Amino acid sequence: MKKVILSPDCFKNKPQYEYGVQPEQRIIEKVEANEDGLFLYVKDWKYPYKGYPYPEVVDAVATIKRFWMELIRIWWIFPFLFPFKKRLKKLLADYSYFILQRYFLIDDLYCPFAKEVLRTLRVVAKDEDERKLAECVAMVIQHDDGYRFPFQYGMWKGGSVKEALKIIIDRQLAIESKDKYKKALRFISLPGIRGIVKKIDKEFDFTKAEMDESDIYFAKVHESFDFNEN
Repeated sequence: MKKVILSPDCFKNKPQYEYGVQPEQRIIEKVEANEDGLFLYVKDWKYPYKGYPYPEVVDAVATIKRFWMELIRIWWIFPFLFPFKKRLKKLLADYSYFILQRYFLIDDLYCPFAKEVLRTLRVVAKDEDERKLAECVAMVIQHDDGYRFPFQYGMWKGGSVKEALKIIIDRQLAIESKDKYKKALRFISLPGIRGIVKKIDKEFDFTKAEMDESDIYFAKVHESFDFNEN
């Protein structure tokens, strides 16, 4: 079947690129899938990038992130909603899964950190909603390095979810992002969330979070986070 690419002129709010086409400033040499994962080779990049963040999936992940943060914000502002946490979790899981399911990778193609996040969350999941959320969280980690690298660094150095968030807050240079992670730190202290976090800490293999040279190379592109070893 011939691939059809929609021109930006087809959209009321024109995107910065044609859907299905990488931005012109990046010249892709190849995308490779092997037993170690999915790798993107781009001209003038020192290392292959672990993953392939093509525009459609990046847009879908961004939609889900905004939805998650808004739901967490509402939950925090209106704690009386807590008795309805099962309904909120189902809403979160069903909507996220609906948006992202067409983009799910086979397990072997996730980067090592995202793969371990996925494995851990599957193990600690106690119902279908949490299993759906496990798939979606792994997708965010895989395709959004603005989250992947800070969390990977935090889990590598901190050895627990709570300590990871503290490290991220300490090294985050953007005030808005720092405040967002402070809310996340408070969120994991909520009843019902604490238990899940403890299970994650017990199950997660923190050696899988260790960052190699290529991880550090791409992580340092994000100037809002201090990845330097002092």
